[in-house]
Amino acid sequence: MPNLWIQETSISIRDNGDRCGLGESPVYETFTGDRGTLYRSLSKSYGRCTGKIYVDRKDAPPLAVGWVFEARRPFEDDPSDSSIIETWVTVHSGPPTVTTEYHYQQS
Repeated sequence: MPNLWIQETSISIRDNGDRCGLGESPVYETFTGDRGTLYRSLSKSYGRCTGKIYVDRKDAPPLAVGWVFEARRPFEDDPSDSSIIETWVTVHSGPPTVTTEYHYQQS
């Protein structure tokens, strides 16, 4: 079974309700091809699962493509303060397909 690929997006949620995007990873290959093993590993790293990520489809029900995890983490620069870190993880069967289209200028 080929390994699964994932992309992670992280958001900091302050106690006052402010939200701040922390960044997004590229799509990368994981260590396993088993969704259950991957889920357990991600929950150890990112905290409890609070929901799933869905994509809409035209003539079919929405498709679950990942999970949302959250955990309270201390700030790097001030460990006495903390925020909720929400991590959205989408699961992929392989790397993205990239297409290059050239637009030449006539000389």
